[in-house]
Amino acid sequence: MLENGFTFVDLFAGIGGFRLGLEAIGGNCVASSEINRHANQVYQCNWPNDALDHNLGDISEIDILPKHDLLVGGVPCQSWSIAGKNRGIEDPRGKLWMDVIRLLDRNRPIAFMFENVKGLYDQRHRDSLDYLVDSFTSLGYKVHFRLLNSFDFNVAQNRARIFIVGIRKTAVQRPFAWPKPQDNHIQLYDVLDDLEPPEKNSFPIPIQRNLFGERVHVGHNKLTPLGSRNQFFILTDIRNGPTSIHSWELYNDVSEREQMICITILRNRRKPQYGLQDGNPMSFDALHQLLPDLVED
Repeated sequence: MLENGFTFVDLFAGIGGFRLGLEAIGGNCVASSEINRHANQVYQCNWPNDALDHNLGDISEIDILPKHDLLVGGVPCQSWSIAGKNRGIEDPRGKLWMDVIRLLDRNRPIAFMFENVKGLYDQRHRDSLDYLVDSFTSLGYKVHFRLLNSFDFNVAQNRARIFIVGIRKTAVQRPFAWPKPQDNHIQLYDVLDDLEPPEKNSFPIPIQRNLFGERVHVGHNKLTPLGSRNQFFILTDIRNGPTSIHSWELYNDVSEREQMICITILRNRRKPQYGLQDGNPMSFDALHQLLPDLVED
């Protein structure tokens, strides 16, 4: 396929990350599916020559896909993320996997590749992962999955994600092999124009691996060698977790009501209606919607 070129469909396309990588190795994107308005605006700017019907819209309303060799997608991850409610397949966004399975069954491409957050790989969701693997296998695919970290592949980012790869059993010609981790690690100042290299380069991070090349899980971000201090964080936890230390708890003059207001903002700030204000001060009107008894003074 790589020698002769291949076609692919880009599900849950976002702004086109999967497409960038696949086009770089000779792929031709014949269709995409994305419903987020802002993502679609960026996607269309990145590929202005796409036909008007290139985006097929809501995956739940798609039945027949254009002929393609490879089906890819970053299925919505909130139902598996530690930042979410961990409802897994019971979450409406988790149920989108059912549409993925339906489209695979209906269209039977040669191969597929899906990406998701580390949470789907964790033990608490292993039943769901097993269900997905069994479903893909029953459709005639040889399935492989592995947790990969972008840091291992020359990306200036520490981001662990599960990748699920399936190849139609009748098309398998050789054993599947995962890419091997790279030792060269690009830094942010190599990527962003306005970042100056530090006067003293940080020391290389010795990633510890087992005999099979898998990372030895030794810390929150899997970059901390055994017996060493974590050079990125002093304390880490999920948002408002049991051991979180909030900034307002470090001062003696923060009232209980002020703490309640801070907690309210923290619990609601990831809602879509506040997306454009992320990283900026919230307006009084926005706060007043959360706290109707709030007065401006």
